[in-house]
Amino acid sequence: MKRKSYPIAGVIVIAIIGFAFFMPQQGEKYSVSPEGIISYANRPAPAYETFLLKDSPGARAERISFTSKGATIYGLLTVPKSLGKVPAFIVLPGATVKKEAEQESLGNDLNELGFATFVIDVRGEGETGGALPSLEQDYGTFSEGGEPVQHKSIHDVLRAYDILKGKKEIDAGRIYMAGISNGGRKAVIAAAIEPSIRGALLIATAGYKFPGQDDEKLDIFLRSINPDNYIGLISPRRLLMLHSPGDTVIPISLAQDTFSRAAEPKKFVEVDASPGFHGYEGTTMKDALVAEIEGWL
Repeated sequence: MKRKSYPIAGVIVIAIIGFAFFMPQQGEKYSVSPEGIISYANRPAPAYETFLLKDSPGARAERISFTSKGATIYGLLTVPKSLGKVPAFIVLPGATVKKEAEQESLGNDLNELGFATFVIDVRGEGETGGALPSLEQDYGTFSEGGEPVQHKSIHDVLRAYDILKGKKEIDAGRIYMAGISNGGRKAVIAAAIEPSIRGALLIATAGYKFPGQDDEKLDIFLRSINPDNYIGLISPRRLLMLHSPGDTVIPISLAQDTFSRAAEPKKFVEVDASPGFHGYEGTTMKDALVAEIEGWL
């Protein structure tokens, strides 16, 4: 797939959204319920940096960076030119996929439909980078009362939402989540615990099938990172899942099981992608995307 390269044509602008420096903050509160539901309450207004990449008659593209839980997260915001505010998707790529590649694929297709896209390099990928601990190491942090990276990665997504809703060109009441493969797992959790997110588009993803544990704390940790434990909380907001029957990385049966745990309104669409293909294949999935997502505008 041929990828575009954006000209470096901007200057850094530091933007502080809201009244973080003028009104007292109660302080952000992180918690995990006995049912394994993460919460990040009282998030303060975000600070971030932007760098203009492109400003054409059709769209404006910015590189955005922000801090979250000790990491610097990088994203690519693309906003179609419009006379009014536009709806938007936060897009989380799958493992090993960088934000630029996902923007060229799913991002461009969503832009053509009239949505802005904020594609994030999740922890361990692209510009964001960083080493990711194993699940065993992350559980060790959790069991000692710390905040595991698996949870911090959800906080990153919520901060992206906080930034996006403050953008003057974005319709803050119509911000959706989109995620592919492992990014879809994070998209489910973020959409479930942030009630202002309007819905979720999930592609080639599914929850984990963890066996039951004798250790209650371990059970709570595993539930806290499992989309199957959250997907029912997205209702009554929109949920759309696209999956290829020939996906050899995440079998469609696993995706259907996760879908069965969701409540209405929901829709599952099988799309015949290339044999063995995993992820978003625009050549085969775009028609289904257009047919289902146009109603979200």
